[in-house]
Amino acid sequence: MNNYVGFNTEHCSLPSNNNIKITYVPSSDTVYYTYNLYKNSNLVRTVTIDGNRLTNIFLDSTGIYHVKLEKHLTDGTVVNETSCEYVIDKEKPILTVGDETLTLIKGGTIDIMGGVKATDNIDGDLNSYIITNADELDFESVGKKRLTYTVSDKAGNTTSKSVYINVVEDPALLFVFQSFILIVLMFVVACIVRYNRSLNLEKRIEKFSISPLNDDKGSLYDSIRGFFKRLINSFKPAFDKSVFLNKLSKKYEKYEDLFELQTGMDFVVVKFITAFFLLFVAACSKALQLKLMGFYEIWIPLLIGFILPDILFVSKYKLHRKSLENDLLQAIVIMNNAFKSGRSITQAISLVSTELSGPIAKEFDKMYMEINLGLGVEEVFRRFSKRVGLEEVTYLTASLSIINKTGGNIIRVFDSIEKTLVSKKKLRLELNSLTGGSKIIVNVLFFVPVLFIIFVSVISPDYFIPLFTNPFGIIMMAFMILYYIIYIIFIRWIMKVRM
Repeated sequence: MNNYVGFNTEHCSLPSNNNIKITYVPSSDTVYYTYNLYKNSNLVRTVTIDGNRLTNIFLDSTGIYHVKLEKHLTDGTVVNETSCEYVIDKEKPILTVGDETLTLIKGGTIDIMGGVKATDNIDGDLNSYIITNADELDFESVGKKRLTYTVSDKAGNTTSKSVYINVVEDPALLFVFQSFILIVLMFVVACIVRYNRSLNLEKRIEKFSISPLNDDKGSLYDSIRGFFKRLINSFKPAFDKSVFLNKLSKKYEKYEDLFELQTGMDFVVVKFITAFFLLFVAACSKALQLKLMGFYEIWIPLLIGFILPDILFVSKYKLHRKSLENDLLQAIVIMNNAFKSGRSITQAISLVSTELSGPIAKEFDKMYMEINLGLGVEEVFRRFSKRVGLEEVTYLTASLSIINKTGGNIIRVFDSIEKTLVSKKKLRLELNSLTGGSKIIVNVLFFVPVLFIIFVSVISPDYFIPLFTNPFGIIMMAFMILYYIIYIIFIRWIMKVRM
């Protein structure tokens, strides 16, 4: 039984995140009454109750409610009553913390409340009610600290958000070390470029100079190269036992003539040495920061080091093939003129090796040596075609094979080959001029995402950290890399023109 008349007042003006029941008990002389329910000052319901029966009004959504009632008594009088305000707040406060990752130099200070704001739909500004776990964190030790902000409104709704404070050592020492490493690398690259130029100069003037007396003392470059070769030979026996690595080494056999390496397995060993060298450099860099390497900081240098030699191998191989393609026409012209002057195939090959320079001269010199060692002309050209892998050389080898088996006019055949190569070269040059602009645009589009990432990382080093620390960010990063690779493959496939 209710022992009061009128509205219950137990929830008046006290915000609640639960449903509220408003009970109205009329007096005994009530004939009927009508109540109007208001939510946020807007009328939402009108109900008339006959007699003096009590009524219950249930509130279940966020808002500020009050009830206005008109009661008709037995004596004909009308009484108006208004309830107090009933506040339901089921919405959590809005907490804004700004950057999700902050950087703090060890021994420095940071304003943990800078940019932090809390607002509520009912209570308004809640900045003074924000609490943190800063007292539980040790900002004197290097590492990533999780700072949690918590705020509650008067109804009991609570919101929490966390940010990471990365406590690091003073970057001055790291900057000095990185600058030193960069200077050393630039010096090494400059020495390599200078040495390569000296080698090219030595090759050009070698035939005009007298060979010096043998000197037992080797240069620094020779010592480094010798150490590197010994390092490769020490690892190679262990690598030879792996079936997978033996299969992998087969794809590198085509590079053997371009580098001072003997077998395809040597290239595989170089890839592993480069990967572990970059991992060692990364580990030294982290050691100077007094930090341990994370999972991604381990496998990313390994992956880059494993792929980096392939870029060098492929780039040099493409330059080698391009040089062969450009000089092959000259070789055909020289051989054709030699045949017209009455010389044999062997003499024509020897003439090409002496008149030209570069990769094509080395290949023809190798062919001349093979003929002198007893191999037939057809076999020599077949081996030449297999080494270089050019369509024009395959066509030349097939033509010579047919001439050897069925006979024919070799001068006429070489005239036809020469005209075909000239026409193909003209067509290739015209095609390059027509597609040059599109290729430049495509190449720029390839590097724009990379340059954008570098630019943003320089401006805001912590911007991309969530992509490596958050599980969802890691998944997004994997999909972005996969999408970028598919994009490159697809664009190259569209732009590739087969002749």
